[in-house]
Amino acid sequence: MRGNLYREISQNYQNAVVRIAAVTSLAGLREAAAMRFMDKLDLSFNVWNHYSAEARKELFFELKDAAAINRIYDKFSAIGNESPGYAHVRAKEAAAEVDDALLNGSLSRRLYKKVSTPEAWHYMDDLLKGKRKSYREFLNPL
Repeated sequence: MRGNLYREISQNYQNAVVRIAAVTSLAGLREAAAMRFMDKLDLSFNVWNHYSAEARKELFFELKDAAAINRIYDKFSAIGNESPGYAHVRAKEAAAEVDDALLNGSLSRRLYKKVSTPEAWHYMDDLLKGKRKSYREFLNPL
């Protein structure tokens, strides 16, 4: 269960940060791509929906990292909501939640590495080694 959830989180994270980079690039800014952020964002909630269903919810909340996983999926699901602000900023908030969980040990780095693609792990490893900043630092504190 944990491995499947971590894999889906890693895939969603990678898809979100690639899309953030595309829409905030010079070309993306010129094309106002941030206004169409959701058009090419591919997030999956299949594993989350399976394990958070009422029949399995009790089993899910027995996981030691259930609270962190729950917070992460709350942020991922908020990206597509029609709420004030921009979807790409909500995606940065979701990415920051994953960053925070791995930095503070709420999620297992070992398991995240095991289930991530090499490209996704390399990007996350840069954060863990201090080679890049967390998305938390790019969010407006207000």
